[in-house]
Amino acid sequence: MIVAPTPADIYTYTLLASASGAEGYRFDFKADLATAHDRFVATLIAAVAEWESAVTSERCREVAQRLKEEGRPRGNKAPYGKKIIGRKKTRRFVDDPEQRRIGQQIIRLRDEFLLTWETISDHIEEALARYENRRARPKWGGHPKRVYNPRHVHRVYHQERKFQDEERRRADAERKQELANL
Repeated sequence: MIVAPTPADIYTYTLLASASGAEGYRFDFKADLATAHDRFVATLIAAVAEWESAVTSERCREVAQRLKEEGRPRGNKAPYGKKIIGRKKTRRFVDDPEQRRIGQQIIRLRDEFLLTWETISDHIEEALARYENRRARPKWGGHPKRVYNPRHVHRVYHQERKFQDEERRRADAERKQELANL
């Protein structure tokens, strides 16, 4: 029978590990869960692990909330219509008029001309190629790296629609507020 460590042993081990500067703890605990003592120790270890996980989650949520309130990015991906500028602690979102302009063009091509996502993607790639003075399709054949592939075009279309709807709602609410103040 394997003798399981007692709670006092675990406590002593954690004190020694934290005093030595260890970042985490690893228990090689093989328990016979048929005995009350081993079940208790296993439950205790599981509870400590769950508690550590909950503390880490709370800390991550607090940081994410603080960054959101400060208008700072959490990762490397900016939301639609924005871009990230700055480094490390000075990173922030700013409006990206180029992305908005392309989104508005996608809506116009889809709604007015009823073009497919593939055709819209081709139009945008050719326009960007002219603007950046590059070929839309490589001279040697092969497939170019598409910035706006059909799936991306579809996603940008819906994001721009949502963005425009929010702007319209905000403007309507401001007008109603102005009328109420008169």
